[in-house]
Amino acid sequence: MKKTLLVLACALVFSSPVLAQIDPPKAVDDYFPDKWQTYEFKDDKFTIRLPGKPKETPGTRANGGVTIKENSIEYRGVVRFFIISAEYSFDFEKQGKAQDALEGAKQNGLLQIKDLEPRIIKEENFTLEGHPAKFLHVETNTGEVLRTKIIIVNTHAYIVIAESGKTAKGVMGSENDYEKIAVAFLDSFHLIL
Repeated sequence: MKKTLLVLACALVFSSPVLAQIDPPKAVDDYFPDKWQTYEFKDDKFTIRLPGKPKETPGTRANGGVTIKENSIEYRGVVRFFIISAEYSFDFEKQGKAQDALEGAKQNGLLQIKDLEPRIIKEENFTLEGHPAKFLHVETNTGEVLRTKIIIVNTHAYIVIAESGKTAKGVMGSENDYEKIAVAFLDSFHLIL
């Protein structure tokens, strides 16, 4: 009798038209940078590749009596992608202050998250399309991993951030703290000059 019920139950489950119509879950494009779209921000003079449409928040802020035009672009997915574009009235490159601006942006960013006890894992100066830039890999006491590029282009400062968690066993794409996804985003930033 038990065997007959088991056979009947299996027959019902495997022949159910409802189960036959269920598709496997669709893979999220976040994991496949080659499928990402390029988004162009003409006013801010850059392009970036993202898995989906970002949220854009333009604004201004005062800093030392100077008004700074800012634009924030954000996409939240498997990895949080964030870009801040700020336009100043001061030309950092012409005045020989680009390295000071890079260091100031780094220090200000670390100050913003000081309660999370940030640790710099890697710091590197480089040039992006001929302009001074800095790369930072920072980890916090809460397990957040921040990979950041700061780029100075004349009167513009760009801060490009990929924020993720740590590697999670058995979680697709989390190898090396989501490095492949984060680096694909950071490396897709290009200037429009």
